[in-house]
Amino acid sequence: SLTVTTGSFQPGLVWLKRKNSQDDHKIYDVVNGVEKYLEFNTDDALTTASNGVTAFTSTGFTTGNHSSQNTNGAENMATVWKTGGAASSNSDGSITSSVSAGDICSVVTWTGTQANGTVGHGLPVAPEMIWVKSGVDGHNWVCYHKSNAATLKVMINSINEHTNAAAWNSTHPDADVFHVGADDNTNDSGNTMTAYCWAPKAGVAKFGSYTGTGSANSTVGHGLGVAPSMIIVKKLNGSFN
Repeated sequence: SLTVTTGSFQPGLVWLKRKNSQDDHKIYDVVNGVEKYLEFNTDDALTTASNGVTAFTSTGFTTGNHSSQNTNGAENMATVWKTGGAASSNSDGSITSSVSAGDICSVVTWTGTQANGTVGHGLPVAPEMIWVKSGVDGHNWVCYHKSNAATLKVMINSINEHTNAAAWNSTHPDADVFHVGADDNTNDSGNTMTAYCWAPKAGVAKFGSYTGTGSANSTVGHGLGVAPSMIIVKKLNGSFN
């Protein structure tokens, strides 16, 4: 067992990756509960691991001896986000959800209906990026991003370019809810769905797009106001990771 101190807050979302081995990304959250993880790079189901993250502490998390995150001497990285502690019921949308929300990041779960609906996200403003995964095998991670039309989805665990889909019911989120359609990847009938939602905040999180130039040593203005600690990029009109 290893207790990892990450800061002065209790994380509600912990994203782990072993750096010196070809292990999958493991994501634990406070709503699905300890010892349960999803993998951003696969379409695998929500998985239980008794030796995974066993507790969210007031300053970090505790992990067991899972080979992907606590092999003796292995190099690991963690990205942690503050949410809102234990989950609470949210009825802002037409579909009742369980939510743990901070001011930047929220974790949301609900039971899919395979029909157009809305889901409360708990954030103080409209999220600008949302990642959604069904709890069963074979369904991809899909991403909503403010820079895309609400008719488009981006596969996170795939090299595919963005595609047209019913995933977001052709509607952008607002300050209370995000929209889901009759799409297995965002509203799988009868199965538990998980969404990770992020909102912008000056000096903390920023979301945008840019057009590539193909030139070496190009720079991109990010508008965050401070040097970013993490940058996530996906090419939208081509098949790249």
